[in-house]
Amino acid sequence: MESIRPHNRQAAATWGAGGRNYDKISEHVSDAIEHLVRRVNPVPGERFVDIATGTGWTARRLAAQGASVVGIDHVQLQHRKTDAEIDDAFHVGDGGRVEPRPGDDDAHGAQQAAQNQHSAHALRDYLDSLEADPQALEQTAERLFIIGDLKRKYGESVADILAYATGARRSLSEIEHRSERLEQLEVQQQQLIQQLSVAAATLSTRRCAAAEQLSSSVESELADLRLAGARFVVAVAQSEDADGIPLDGRTLAVDLSGADRVEFLIAANAADEPRPITRVASGGELARIALALKTVLSRVETRPTLIFDEIDVGVGGRTAPVVGEKLWAVSAAGHQVLCVTHMPQVAAFADHHFAVSRATAATSVTLLGEEERVEELAAMLAGTATTASRQSARELLERAAEIKAKGGTRVPPNVT
Repeated sequence: MESIRPHNRQAAATWGAGGRNYDKISEHVSDAIEHLVRRVNPVPGERFVDIATGTGWTARRLAAQGASVVGIDHVQLQHRKTDAEIDDAFHVGDGGRVEPRPGDDDAHGAQQAAQNQHSAHALRDYLDSLEADPQALEQTAERLFIIGDLKRKYGESVADILAYATGARRSLSEIEHRSERLEQLEVQQQQLIQQLSVAAATLSTRRCAAAEQLSSSVESELADLRLAGARFVVAVAQSEDADGIPLDGRTLAVDLSGADRVEFLIAANAADEPRPITRVASGGELARIALALKTVLSRVETRPTLIFDEIDVGVGGRTAPVVGEKLWAVSAAGHQVLCVTHMPQVAAFADHHFAVSRATAATSVTLLGEEERVEELAAMLAGTATTASRQSARELLERAAEIKAKGGTRVPPNVT
């Protein structure tokens, strides 16, 4: 479990009555909503030019600028007498400045330069006829400025600004109702902890039962591997943690695997105290323990292929045939077993025998036929193939084939 309580403590520190971030966040969110909703109230799809041309604002801005308007081709005003016509001829640029609207009139104006003086008089006459409304002009200019400022802070379009406002309202609501939210989180925490405690207790009970069964089955396998009298223990323990879950009157640490810590222990003799395998087992004992575990767990192993690299290290000639039979039993349980071995007694149980050889930098692997296999096993037995070693090799193969035909003498136990 990724601890629940630390997360809730963090939320309480942020949203609680003493949360240092509350005033800052609330002030920031409230200020953003004030600008958006109560002062400018932008509409999705709204543009600067839409705001400016709603009441002939462009023409009134021209009136305010009067004869000082620059960069305007006066020919464009010759036949435009109404606010709408003036608005069509000009647009509002950055900062609310009135600029000529680009279009075909530019070329037309170049051809009629002689009419510039006449057009200038027409512009002055039109501007003189306008009714000045400084208050409306100021309000529109202020709105343009505020929306431009909001776009710089919260998004490139009015839609982005409104989306930010929606999120800001949600954040402000959560902050203002932080006490209720913290109470909800506390209730949810207790519910989750209760559910986790029940699940962990159930898992622990089943795990302890499986541990006893596994210990008994592995000890039986170890007896076949010449480790009779050895004690194999699957230890299931828990550790306490203040941020854990209540279980059996204690507060226990828990993670995705539950509240238990599982460890394999071994005692070479029944009178010895079991200790962790890695601290007390020799190389040969580790190999046999690993094989015993694989044999027992082969029925529940989900991986289709198992690889044993020199599992018979430290195993003598008397135990080697047992190792070979157990490896074959794992294969017979439905797995593909690949085994690297130097023991002919183990190799005799293989269904397919490959010989690995190395010459200089090249390594070759060869599938052996029946007679080639006899030669290889004879060489493994005596160093070089002799008549006696060939006979021993054939006896090994015959003995392995007989055991396999009977289904083996040591069938892996059924562990669930």
